[in-house]
Amino acid sequence: MVKQLVIHLGDRKTGSTAIQDALVAGAIQSPESSIFYPTGNNHIPLAKTLSMKALASQRDQRFGKLAKRIARSDADIAVISAEHFESVDPLALRDALERFFPDLRGRTRLLAYVRPHADRLVSNFAESVKLGHFDGDLDAYHAMRLTRKPLQYTERFTRWRETFGDAFTLRPFVRKTLTGGDIVEDFAQFLFGDTPHQVESGAPSNPSMSIQDLAMVRHLQNRLGSAPNMRKFKISLGKTLGTLLSEAPEQPVDHTKPALHAGLVEAVETAYREDAQALDSAFFAPATPMEDALMAARSKAVAAPQSVDAKDHLSQQALRMVEVWAGLLTSRAASDGAALREILKDGPRAASQKTKEGAKNKTPEKNSVEDFNEDDLLDLF
Repeated sequence: MVKQLVIHLGDRKTGSTAIQDALVAGAIQSPESSIFYPTGNNHIPLAKTLSMKALASQRDQRFGKLAKRIARSDADIAVISAEHFESVDPLALRDALERFFPDLRGRTRLLAYVRPHADRLVSNFAESVKLGHFDGDLDAYHAMRLTRKPLQYTERFTRWRETFGDAFTLRPFVRKTLTGGDIVEDFAQFLFGDTPHQVESGAPSNPSMSIQDLAMVRHLQNRLGSAPNMRKFKISLGKTLGTLLSEAPEQPVDHTKPALHAGLVEAVETAYREDAQALDSAFFAPATPMEDALMAARSKAVAAPQSVDAKDHLSQQALRMVEVWAGLLTSRAASDGAALREILKDGPRAASQKTKEGAKNKTPEKNSVEDFNEDDLLDLF
Protein backbone atom coordinates (compact mmCIF):
# COMPACT_ATOMS: atom_id res chain seq x y z
CA MET A 1 0.00 0.00 0.00
CA VAL A 2 1.14 3.56 -0.65
CA LYS A 3 2.82 5.49 2.12
CA GLN A 4 1.06 8.80 1.51
CA LEU A 5 -2.02 10.13 -0.29
CA VAL A 6 -2.00 13.59 -1.87
CA ILE A 7 -5.28 15.08 -3.05
CA HIS A 8 -5.04 17.96 -5.51
CA LEU A 9 -8.27 19.95 -5.15
CA GLY A 10 -7.89 22.47 -7.99
CA ASP A 11 -9.18 25.21 -8.07
CA ARG A 12 -10.45 25.51 -11.58
CA LYS A 13 -8.36 27.78 -13.80
CA THR A 14 -5.17 27.23 -11.82
CA GLY A 15 -3.23 24.96 -14.17
CA SER A 16 -4.90 21.73 -13.10
CA THR A 17 -4.79 20.29 -16.62
CA ALA A 18 -1.05 20.93 -16.81
CA ILE A 19 -0.53 19.09 -13.51
CA GLN A 20 -2.71 16.19 -14.61
CA ASP A 21 -1.02 15.93 -18.01
CA ALA A 22 2.37 15.83 -16.30
CA LEU A 23 1.22 13.10 -13.91
CA VAL A 24 -0.21 10.99 -16.73
CA ALA A 25 2.97 11.41 -18.78
CA GLY A 26 5.21 10.53 -15.84
CA ALA A 27 6.90 13.89 -16.21
CA ILE A 28 7.23 14.36 -12.43
CA GLN A 29 9.88 11.97 -11.15
CA SER A 30 12.19 11.37 -8.22
CA PRO A 31 14.99 8.80 -7.87
CA GLU A 32 14.05 8.39 -4.21
CA SER A 33 10.24 8.48 -4.25
CA SER A 34 7.66 6.98 -6.62
CA ILE A 35 4.24 8.30 -7.67
CA PHE A 36 1.06 6.37 -8.41
CA TYR A 37 -1.54 8.34 -10.39
CA PRO A 38 -4.46 5.97 -10.92
CA THR A 39 -6.20 7.50 -13.94
CA GLY A 40 -5.50 8.34 -17.55
CA ASN A 41 -6.63 11.94 -17.18
CA ASN A 42 -8.25 13.20 -13.96
CA HIS A 43 -10.62 12.24 -11.13
CA ILE A 44 -13.42 14.64 -12.00
CA PRO A 45 -16.08 11.87 -12.16
CA LEU A 46 -15.03 10.83 -8.65
CA ALA A 47 -15.35 14.38 -7.31
CA LYS A 48 -18.74 14.82 -8.92
CA THR A 49 -20.16 11.90 -6.92
CA LEU A 50 -19.69 14.15 -3.87
CA SER A 51 -21.13 17.34 -5.36
CA MET A 52 -23.94 16.25 -7.69
CA LYS A 53 -26.99 14.42 -6.36
CA ALA A 54 -27.58 12.76 -9.72
CA LEU A 55 -24.20 11.01 -9.46
CA ALA A 56 -24.24 10.14 -5.75
CA SER A 57 -25.29 6.57 -6.55
CA GLN A 58 -21.90 6.06 -8.22
CA ARG A 59 -19.94 7.09 -5.12
CA ASP A 60 -19.39 3.67 -3.58
CA GLN A 61 -18.36 2.12 -6.87
CA ARG A 62 -15.91 4.85 -7.86
CA PHE A 63 -14.33 5.35 -4.44
CA GLY A 64 -14.26 1.61 -3.79
CA LYS A 65 -12.52 0.84 -7.06
CA LEU A 66 -9.98 3.62 -6.54
CA ALA A 67 -9.29 2.52 -2.96
CA LYS A 68 -8.54 -1.02 -4.12
CA ARG A 69 -6.11 0.19 -6.77
CA ILE A 70 -4.28 2.38 -4.28
CA ALA A 71 -4.19 -0.44 -1.73
CA ARG A 72 -2.48 -2.70 -4.28
CA SER A 73 0.18 -0.12 -5.12
CA ASP A 74 3.55 -0.03 -3.39
CA ALA A 75 4.34 3.53 -4.55
CA ASP A 76 5.48 6.11 -2.04
CA ILE A 77 2.82 8.67 -3.02
CA ALA A 78 -0.62 8.20 -4.58
CA VAL A 79 -2.20 11.28 -6.16
CA ILE A 80 -5.87 12.09 -6.70
CA SER A 81 -6.47 15.21 -8.80
CA ALA A 82 -9.70 16.96 -9.81
CA GLU A 83 -10.40 20.67 -10.05
CA HIS A 84 -14.07 19.86 -9.46
CA PHE A 85 -13.31 19.32 -5.78
CA GLU A 86 -13.83 23.09 -5.72
CA SER A 87 -17.57 22.34 -5.66
CA VAL A 88 -17.34 19.63 -3.00
CA ASP A 89 -18.28 20.06 0.65
CA PRO A 90 -15.05 19.29 2.55
CA LEU A 91 -17.05 17.30 5.12
CA ALA A 92 -18.28 15.02 2.34
CA LEU A 93 -14.73 14.35 1.19
CA ARG A 94 -13.57 13.77 4.77
CA ASP A 95 -16.33 11.20 5.26
CA ALA A 96 -15.39 9.44 2.02
CA LEU A 97 -11.72 9.31 2.98
CA GLU A 98 -12.50 7.91 6.41
CA ARG A 99 -14.72 5.26 4.88
CA PHE A 100 -12.61 4.18 1.90
CA PHE A 101 -9.05 5.06 2.98
CA PRO A 102 -8.98 4.42 6.75
CA ASP A 103 -5.41 3.10 6.62
CA LEU A 104 -4.21 6.45 5.22
CA ARG A 105 -5.59 8.53 8.08
CA GLY A 106 -2.83 10.86 9.21
CA ARG A 107 -0.95 10.22 5.96
CA THR A 108 -3.11 12.31 3.65
CA ARG A 109 -2.31 15.82 2.46
CA LEU A 110 -4.57 18.15 0.47
CA LEU A 111 -3.48 21.00 -1.78
CA ALA A 112 -5.48 23.75 -3.48
CA TYR A 113 -4.38 26.70 -5.58
CA VAL A 114 -6.35 29.94 -5.70
CA ARG A 115 -6.27 32.32 -8.66
CA PRO A 116 -6.50 36.07 -7.93
CA HIS A 117 -9.97 37.49 -8.41
CA ALA A 118 -9.46 39.67 -11.51
CA ASP A 119 -7.55 37.01 -13.43
CA ARG A 120 -10.05 34.32 -12.49
CA LEU A 121 -12.95 36.50 -13.60
CA VAL A 122 -11.44 37.06 -17.04
CA SER A 123 -10.47 33.42 -17.41
CA ASN A 124 -13.94 32.22 -16.39
CA PHE A 125 -15.50 34.62 -18.88
CA ALA A 126 -13.39 33.34 -21.75
CA GLU A 127 -14.06 29.71 -20.84
CA SER A 128 -17.80 30.25 -20.57
CA VAL A 129 -17.97 31.98 -23.95
CA LYS A 130 -15.75 29.33 -25.54
CA LEU A 131 -18.03 26.53 -24.35
CA GLY A 132 -21.14 28.30 -25.60
CA HIS A 133 -22.72 29.08 -22.24
CA PHE A 134 -22.45 32.86 -22.11
CA ASP A 135 -23.23 35.30 -24.89
CA GLY A 136 -22.48 38.71 -23.40
CA ASP A 137 -19.38 40.82 -22.92
CA LEU A 138 -17.08 40.93 -19.90
CA ASP A 139 -19.07 43.70 -18.19
CA ALA A 140 -22.23 41.59 -18.41
CA TYR A 141 -20.38 38.54 -17.17
CA HIS A 142 -19.04 40.42 -14.12
CA ALA A 143 -22.57 41.60 -13.28
CA MET A 144 -23.96 38.10 -13.70
CA ARG A 145 -21.35 36.59 -11.38
CA LEU A 146 -22.08 39.15 -8.68
CA THR A 147 -25.74 38.13 -8.64
CA ARG A 148 -25.23 34.37 -9.03
CA LYS A 149 -21.88 33.23 -7.68
CA PRO A 150 -19.38 35.95 -6.71
CA LEU A 151 -15.71 34.99 -6.44
CA GLN A 152 -15.64 34.84 -2.66
CA TYR A 153 -12.80 32.57 -1.54
CA THR A 154 -12.19 33.09 2.16
CA GLU A 155 -15.20 31.32 3.63
CA ARG A 156 -14.78 28.30 1.34
CA PHE A 157 -11.09 27.75 2.01
CA THR A 158 -11.56 28.38 5.71
CA ARG A 159 -13.98 25.45 5.75
CA TRP A 160 -11.35 23.23 4.14
CA ARG A 161 -8.81 24.18 6.79
CA GLU A 162 -11.32 23.72 9.62
CA THR A 163 -12.14 20.26 8.27
CA PHE A 164 -8.61 19.00 7.56
CA GLY A 165 -6.42 21.21 9.75
CA ASP A 166 -2.71 21.25 8.93
CA ALA A 167 -3.22 18.54 6.29
CA PHE A 168 -4.73 21.24 4.04
CA THR A 169 -2.47 23.67 2.17
CA LEU A 170 -3.56 26.66 0.07
CA ARG A 171 -1.16 28.29 -2.36
CA PRO A 172 -1.68 31.42 -4.49
CA PHE A 173 -1.70 30.85 -8.24
CA VAL A 174 0.64 33.76 -8.84
CA ARG A 175 3.63 33.17 -11.08
CA LYS A 176 6.21 34.95 -8.94
CA THR A 177 5.25 32.84 -5.91
CA LEU A 178 5.34 29.48 -7.71
CA THR A 179 8.44 27.33 -7.57
CA GLY A 180 10.34 28.09 -10.75
CA GLY A 181 7.46 30.30 -11.81
CA ASP A 182 5.67 27.16 -13.01
CA ILE A 183 2.59 25.36 -11.67
CA VAL A 184 3.90 21.84 -12.38
CA GLU A 185 7.24 22.63 -10.73
CA ASP A 186 5.37 24.01 -7.74
CA PHE A 187 3.17 20.93 -7.46
CA ALA A 188 6.23 18.68 -7.66
CA GLN A 189 7.84 20.64 -4.85
CA PHE A 190 4.72 20.12 -2.75
CA LEU A 191 4.84 16.38 -3.45
CA PHE A 192 8.52 15.84 -2.69
CA GLY A 193 9.66 18.77 -0.57
CA ASP A 194 13.44 18.58 -0.24
CA THR A 195 13.62 15.12 -1.85
CA PRO A 196 15.51 15.34 -5.17
CA HIS A 197 13.18 15.38 -8.16
CA GLN A 198 12.84 16.63 -11.70
CA VAL A 199 10.06 17.77 -14.02
CA GLU A 200 10.14 17.23 -17.76
CA SER A 201 8.73 20.20 -19.64
CA GLY A 202 5.70 19.66 -21.85
CA ALA A 203 3.38 21.55 -24.14
CA PRO A 204 1.03 24.12 -22.56
CA SER A 205 -2.24 22.56 -21.40
CA ASN A 206 -5.64 24.21 -21.91
CA PRO A 207 -4.10 27.50 -23.16
CA SER A 208 -6.16 30.68 -23.23
CA MET A 209 -7.59 32.01 -26.48
CA SER A 210 -7.11 35.39 -28.10
CA ILE A 211 -10.09 37.77 -28.12
CA GLN A 212 -10.20 37.42 -31.93
CA ASP A 213 -10.47 33.63 -31.79
CA LEU A 214 -12.93 33.87 -28.90
CA ALA A 215 -15.21 36.09 -31.00
CA MET A 216 -15.12 33.56 -33.83
CA VAL A 217 -15.89 30.61 -31.54
CA ARG A 218 -18.70 32.62 -29.90
CA HIS A 219 -20.25 33.26 -33.31
CA LEU A 220 -20.13 29.56 -34.15
CA GLN A 221 -21.52 28.55 -30.76
CA ASN A 222 -24.39 31.02 -31.16
CA ARG A 223 -25.37 29.35 -34.42
CA LEU A 224 -25.47 25.99 -32.66
CA GLY A 225 -27.51 27.26 -29.73
CA SER A 226 -31.03 26.30 -30.80
CA ALA A 227 -30.23 22.88 -32.22
CA PRO A 228 -31.44 19.86 -30.21
CA ASN A 229 -28.97 17.57 -28.45
CA MET A 230 -26.16 20.07 -28.83
CA ARG A 231 -25.22 21.01 -25.29
CA LYS A 232 -22.56 18.36 -24.68
CA PHE A 233 -21.30 18.72 -28.21
CA LYS A 234 -20.88 22.49 -27.77
CA ILE A 235 -18.71 21.93 -24.72
CA SER A 236 -16.58 19.39 -26.57
CA LEU A 237 -16.40 21.65 -29.61
CA GLY A 238 -15.30 24.65 -27.55
CA LYS A 239 -12.56 22.70 -25.79
CA THR A 240 -11.27 21.20 -29.03
CA LEU A 241 -11.33 24.49 -30.92
CA GLY A 242 -9.49 26.18 -28.06
CA THR A 243 -6.67 23.66 -28.31
CA LEU A 244 -6.50 23.67 -32.10
CA LEU A 245 -6.53 27.46 -32.34
CA SER A 246 -3.76 27.78 -29.77
CA GLU A 247 -1.64 25.32 -31.74
CA ALA A 248 -2.38 26.83 -35.15
CA PRO A 249 0.57 28.66 -36.72
CA GLU A 250 0.68 32.30 -37.72
CA GLN A 251 -1.48 34.02 -35.16
CA PRO A 252 -2.67 37.42 -36.47
CA VAL A 253 -0.25 40.18 -35.58
CA ASP A 254 -3.01 42.05 -33.72
CA HIS A 255 -4.16 39.12 -31.59
CA THR A 256 -4.73 40.00 -27.93
CA LYS A 257 -5.80 38.12 -24.83
CA PRO A 258 -9.12 38.84 -23.09
CA ALA A 259 -8.60 41.48 -20.41
CA LEU A 260 -10.39 43.85 -18.07
CA HIS A 261 -10.81 47.35 -19.42
CA ALA A 262 -10.09 50.53 -17.51
CA GLY A 263 -13.76 51.27 -16.93
CA LEU A 264 -14.40 47.87 -15.32
CA VAL A 265 -11.33 47.57 -13.10
CA GLU A 266 -12.66 49.81 -10.33
CA ALA A 267 -15.90 47.82 -10.11
CA VAL A 268 -13.96 44.56 -9.85
CA GLU A 269 -11.66 46.01 -7.19
CA THR A 270 -14.63 47.19 -5.16
CA ALA A 271 -16.36 43.84 -5.45
CA TYR A 272 -13.43 41.70 -4.34
CA ARG A 273 -11.00 43.81 -2.29
CA GLU A 274 -12.48 42.76 1.05
CA ASP A 275 -12.27 39.07 0.20
CA ALA A 276 -8.72 39.45 -1.12
CA GLN A 277 -7.62 41.12 2.11
CA ALA A 278 -9.37 38.52 4.25
CA LEU A 279 -7.82 35.62 2.33
CA ASP A 280 -4.35 37.12 2.61
CA SER A 281 -4.78 37.64 6.34
CA ALA A 282 -6.09 34.11 6.91
CA PHE A 283 -3.66 32.14 4.74
CA PHE A 284 -0.72 34.14 3.40
CA ALA A 285 0.23 36.79 6.00
CA PRO A 286 2.44 38.68 6.18
CA ALA A 287 2.47 38.41 2.37
CA THR A 288 -0.49 39.91 0.48
CA PRO A 289 -0.50 38.16 -2.92
CA MET A 290 -4.27 38.34 -3.47
CA GLU A 291 -4.64 42.03 -2.74
CA ASP A 292 -1.46 42.82 -4.65
CA ALA A 293 -2.78 40.99 -7.70
CA LEU A 294 -6.13 42.74 -7.49
CA MET A 295 -4.48 46.14 -7.30
CA ALA A 296 -2.17 45.23 -10.18
CA ALA A 297 -5.17 44.66 -12.42
CA ARG A 298 -5.20 48.36 -13.26
CA SER A 299 -1.79 48.18 -14.85
CA LYS A 300 -2.83 45.23 -17.02
CA ALA A 301 -6.17 46.68 -18.11
CA VAL A 302 -6.80 47.69 -21.72
CA ALA A 303 -8.12 51.14 -22.47
CA ALA A 304 -11.51 50.23 -23.95
CA PRO A 305 -13.91 47.28 -23.69
CA GLN A 306 -12.99 44.41 -25.99
CA SER A 307 -15.61 43.40 -28.50
CA VAL A 308 -16.60 39.74 -28.76
CA ASP A 309 -18.67 40.42 -31.88
CA ALA A 310 -17.27 38.36 -34.74
CA LYS A 311 -18.09 41.15 -37.21
CA ASP A 312 -15.44 43.30 -35.50
CA HIS A 313 -12.73 40.69 -36.07
CA LEU A 314 -13.58 38.53 -39.08
CA SER A 315 -13.82 39.29 -42.78
CA GLN A 316 -17.07 38.68 -44.64
CA GLN A 317 -15.54 35.58 -46.19
CA ALA A 318 -14.51 34.22 -42.79
CA LEU A 319 -17.98 34.90 -41.39
CA ARG A 320 -19.48 33.04 -44.35
CA MET A 321 -17.34 30.01 -43.61
CA VAL A 322 -18.39 30.02 -39.95
CA GLU A 323 -22.03 30.06 -41.08
CA VAL A 324 -21.39 27.14 -43.42
CA TRP A 325 -19.77 25.08 -40.67
CA ALA A 326 -22.57 25.95 -38.27
CA GLY A 327 -25.09 24.72 -40.82
CA LEU A 328 -23.21 21.46 -41.13
CA LEU A 329 -22.88 20.92 -37.41
CA THR A 330 -26.48 21.77 -36.55
CA SER A 331 -27.61 18.96 -38.82
CA ARG A 332 -26.05 16.46 -36.44
CA ALA A 333 -28.55 14.26 -34.64
CA ALA A 334 -26.26 12.58 -32.13
CA SER A 335 -23.29 13.49 -29.98
CA ASP A 336 -21.20 10.50 -31.08
CA GLY A 337 -20.53 11.83 -34.56
CA ALA A 338 -22.56 9.17 -36.41
CA ALA A 339 -24.99 11.71 -37.84
CA LEU A 340 -22.16 13.97 -38.93
CA ARG A 341 -20.78 11.10 -40.98
CA GLU A 342 -24.27 10.67 -42.45
CA ILE A 343 -24.26 14.31 -43.47
CA LEU A 344 -20.97 13.94 -45.28
CA LYS A 345 -22.18 10.76 -46.97
CA ASP A 346 -25.86 11.42 -47.76
CA GLY A 347 -26.21 15.20 -47.51
CA PRO A 348 -27.55 17.56 -44.83
CA ARG A 349 -31.23 17.32 -45.77
CA ALA A 350 -31.47 13.58 -45.08
CA ALA A 351 -29.68 13.92 -41.75
CA SER A 352 -31.72 16.98 -40.85
CA GLN A 353 -34.95 15.04 -41.39
CA LYS A 354 -33.72 12.31 -39.01
CA THR A 355 -32.87 14.97 -36.48
CA LYS A 356 -36.42 16.35 -36.59
CA GLU A 357 -37.95 12.88 -36.27
CA GLY A 358 -35.70 12.01 -33.33
CA ALA A 359 -36.44 15.29 -31.57
CA LYS A 360 -40.21 14.74 -31.53
CA ASN A 361 -40.01 12.38 -28.57
CA LYS A 362 -37.29 14.25 -26.69
CA THR A 363 -37.31 17.26 -24.42
CA PRO A 364 -35.01 20.00 -25.76
CA GLU A 365 -31.90 20.50 -23.72
CA LYS A 366 -31.12 23.75 -21.96
CA ASN A 367 -29.09 26.11 -24.10
CA SER A 368 -29.42 29.59 -22.62
CA VAL A 369 -27.56 31.10 -19.71
CA GLU A 370 -30.90 31.86 -18.03
CA ASP A 371 -31.69 28.13 -17.88
CA PHE A 372 -28.54 27.27 -15.94
CA ASN A 373 -28.64 26.24 -12.33
CA GLU A 374 -25.72 26.80 -10.01
CA ASP A 375 -24.21 23.35 -10.56
CA ASP A 376 -24.26 23.87 -14.32
CA LEU A 377 -22.54 27.22 -13.98
CA LEU A 378 -19.84 25.96 -11.63
CA ASP A 379 -19.18 23.10 -14.01
CA LEU A 380 -17.73 25.62 -16.47
CA PHE A 381 -15.14 27.11 -14.16
